[in-house]
Amino acid sequence: MSEIEARLVDLLKDLILVRSTDDNPEGLRHAVRLIRSHIEDIPGIRVENHESHGLPSFVALPASVEYADVLLVAHTDVVEGPSEHFYPRVDAGRLFGRGAGDMKGQIAILVTLMRDILTQNPDAPLGLMITTDEESGGENGVGYLLDKKGYRCNLAIIPDSGRLNEIVVVEKGLINGRIVSRGRSGHSSRPWNADNAVHRLMENLMGVRTHFQKLADESTEEHWYPTLSANILHTENHTHNLIPDMASF
Repeated sequence: MSEIEARLVDLLKDLILVRSTDDNPEGLRHAVRLIRSHIEDIPGIRVENHESHGLPSFVALPASVEYADVLLVAHTDVVEGPSEHFYPRVDAGRLFGRGAGDMKGQIAILVTLMRDILTQNPDAPLGLMITTDEESGGENGVGYLLDKKGYRCNLAIIPDSGRLNEIVVVEKGLINGRIVSRGRSGHSSRPWNADNAVHRLMENLMGVRTHFQKLADESTEEHWYPTLSANILHTENHTHNLIPDMASF
């Protein structure tokens, strides 16, 4: 293993060990501190720390430039998983662990790239943006840094498309929405006296799903059409024998 490969693997292992999920604020902060510690000693580097709604982020730039011409962008947060997923392991030359491919492995590469380029050319207009909320929407990470802090660049490189052999230059946008169904509460032993909001919601959901499925059937390109994902179903009812009068997704 070469020196640069060893550096990449060591940093990636350290990052995987950090449980940087959205329900673990200290894990998110720890991951940010770990990455920052690998670039703060680059000669002439300027690290600008930020936080929005308790979610940390930072942007690293050469001290001689106001904004990066090329900005490397990555996130440290990962999807929740079993504890054993946060222990890195190497098998047949591959490193496995939570976030290895999304996107702590990419972070290790970007940090190494940043260090090597700026060590050789301290005035290179290259920046690094690290956030901690991509998996939960990005409003307090990239959204906050662009909309509230005014960061700009001519080219952003975000190695997080999910495609290994393609460069993605456009991507679908995201709209978060909520559909609420209201009915009439009642006892579950007499459903004819009530109007179950969950049943109404399921009917509404299937109607919306059918609409989006038609878009998929009409598309000639894989996945490049509007899609729907119902991720959170909610009702205020917590009693087994009570029919809910409100439900949402």
